[in-house]
Amino acid sequence: MTRLWVAICVTIWCHFIIACCCMSDTSSPTPKEPDAKEKPLPEPEKPAPAPIDKSQPIKFDPGEIYVAYIQNKKAANEHYKGATMDAAGVVSNTGHNADGPFVILLVGRAKLIVSLWFDKKLAAEVKTLEKGQRIVARGKVDYGQVDQKDGTVYFQLVDCVFLEKAAPDNSSQKSDPKVDPKPKGPTDAEILATRQAVYVKIVTVTTEVEAAAAKKFKVGTIPYQSFLDREIPKALDKLAGDLGQTRGMIDDIKKEGDSKKWSKK
Repeated sequence: MTRLWVAICVTIWCHFIIACCCMSDTSSPTPKEPDAKEKPLPEPEKPAPAPIDKSQPIKFDPGEIYVAYIQNKKAANEHYKGATMDAAGVVSNTGHNADGPFVILLVGRAKLIVSLWFDKKLAAEVKTLEKGQRIVARGKVDYGQVDQKDGTVYFQLVDCVFLEKAAPDNSSQKSDPKVDPKPKGPTDAEILATRQAVYVKIVTVTTEVEAAAAKKFKVGTIPYQSFLDREIPKALDKLAGDLGQTRGMIDDIKKEGDSKKWSKK
């Protein structure tokens, strides 16, 4: 009989303990779900630039173009690609390669260099231009690129035609009879030597990137090739900026040097 009472007391005590635990659990506050309204709102996206009517010539605004490419090169190229512009500026340099004659134009905006590409039938006219001569030319936007080192923007117009050409200012030269008002330009041999010297620099920076890739990855592997694909264009962009040339000019020299097997030293 005594054992029965002990069992009953133990059972009652256990139920009492369990009930107390349940009351404790239900009394604890439920964690509050985070209020979605308290989350910070995302920053509003910058409005896209107004679409361009590419059927008509548009204003060439050096400041606007420079800022657009510094902020987002990809978006700027998509925005301006194919648009017709009338670019005014001062001739910095002229040249001719397999793609045709070109003019490097200074447009009054620091760190914005414009390349004008003309049809080959205008080669003779381009050749008559002198450094410092002011011109206005109409062309279609091809693309732009940014030198990541110093922020220079290179902007290219193709299929260009002349709208205006100011007469070269040779007044200071004409006052001195000892100065030829039309000095001869560099010879073909001098131009070739200059291009070959640039080609050696191209090979040098390319070789340096290849050596850096070989230290990190096994030659011939996918990571090795990915490194080259990423870093060689950067190195060539930097070289173009250091030499004051466009990336297109650097690529043209590399192509010619590779095909003609120029010396790499």
